[in-house]
Amino acid sequence: MPTLAAIALAAAGCVPTTLNPLYTPQDLVTEPALVGSWSPEAGATWTFTKADDKSYQLTITDKEGKTGHFEAHLLKLDGVLFVDLYPDEAAVEELAGGMYEPLLCRTHMFLKVAQLKPELHLINLDLEWLRAWLAKHPNDLPHHLMQDGLVLLTAPTPELQAFVRKHLKTEGAWNRDPIKFERKAPKDQAPAGQK
Repeated sequence: MPTLAAIALAAAGCVPTTLNPLYTPQDLVTEPALVGSWSPEAGATWTFTKADDKSYQLTITDKEGKTGHFEAHLLKLDGVLFVDLYPDEAAVEELAGGMYEPLLCRTHMFLKVAQLKPELHLINLDLEWLRAWLAKHPNDLPHHLMQDGLVLLTAPTPELQAFVRKHLKTEGAWNRDPIKFERKAPKDQAPAGQK
C-alpha cells in the first residue's frame, strides 16, 4: 500500500503490532538525517525530534490537524536499519479518556528503513504474508490472531529479532511498495535555489 502513513496502516490492520520492542539498548543507533519533518503523498506530516541520546519523539499530524505522539527508536539488525514506534503514554491516556484506559494496551510497530536520503522510505512487514507463514508454522513465533484479522506478536524481543533476521530477505515478507516521505523545508527557510 504505497504512500499511506504507517500509523494509518496499523489502524487499518495492515501492519502487525508487537507487545515487545524490536530493540534492546545495545541495538539502538542515532541518525541525524532522520530529524526534521517529512511528508508522504497522503498528506500527513511526520516530525522527528531528538528526545535523548538513543531516542526520538515523533509527532504525526494529519491533514485535519489532528496529532499523534510516539516514542521512536532507530536500531540496526544485521546492518539493516529499522524504526520502532510506540504510542506516547500521555497521548494514549488523553485519547482513552477514563473508562477505556484500562482496556487499551500500547503496542509497538516496527518498519524497515529502506532509505533516509534524500527521501525517507519505510517498509512494513507484509500482514498477509505473516498470516500465511504463521498458519503454516504456528510455533515459529509467539503471536495471537485477533478476531478482526490483526496479528499481535507476543514474542519476547530476542525471538522477535531472530524472526526478523531470518526473514530479512524472504520473498514476500516485506511490502514491495515503500511508504515514501519527502523532507519538508522549514517554514522560515526558502527551498533550495529560491530567495
